[in-house]
Amino acid sequence: MNKAASCQIQNLSTAIFSDFSSSILKFPTSIIHVLEVSKDGKLLFELPRPYTDISGMEASFPVALHFYNKKYNYYVNVDGLAHIISINNEAPLIVLVKMSHIKSFVRKRAKRVSSYVHHNFPSEAVAGSHRPG
Repeated sequence: MNKAASCQIQNLSTAIFSDFSSSILKFPTSIIHVLEVSKDGKLLFELPRPYTDISGMEASFPVALHFYNKKYNYYVNVDGLAHIISINNEAPLIVLVKMSHIKSFVRKRAKRVSSYVHHNFPSEAVAGSHRPG
């Protein structure tokens, strides 16, 4: 994993997590905050516990992470394989993702278009002096 991608992920720190497993019971799409990014291409984060009993869910599954923060002019998409490494009955799950594909994009700043539109009406139409007879 290159150093630039690691820095970008750490700067953005927040991602949308999506479970792409073929299982019927999946983790719901969630917002996650990265705890750690390792040099060997692994991410560590907490995932909210979706159900009280998650024993029927897969312990390893494919995921997509979409990192974005409006403060920065880039965003990063990550694909990888997630492994649940800590299952405490009360606490959130600790998940380790081995990143297999990382793609960063430069976000173009859109021109702000005002939602206020000024119309020039004839003065008599605005004043209401012209009424059909």
